[in-house]
Amino acid sequence: MRLSDDTGSIYVTYVGDAGDKIFGEECSELESLKQRDENAFRRKIKTPYYKEYRVKLKAYSDVYEGESRIKYMIQNIFPLNAGNQYSY
Repeated sequence: MRLSDDTGSIYVTYVGDAGDKIFGEECSELESLKQRDENAFRRKIKTPYYKEYRVKLKAYSDVYEGESRIKYMIQNIFPLNAGNQYSY
């Protein structure tokens, strides 16, 4: 998944609860939806596009084929709205 703000963008990975919060349902439900109705699944995975979130990331260094790179993983994610924009 790609996250962007005014300073740029990064690619992040996510698992478990973070994915559930992003899409509003569990991974198993999304998998079932994909098997039943591919078009509905595609619409569902586009629901978080252009929405604002407060994201807690974990950055770590990884070495692949001799190249060091920084990877990012979502630790927690909260949708932003006027009521919780600045609260943790």
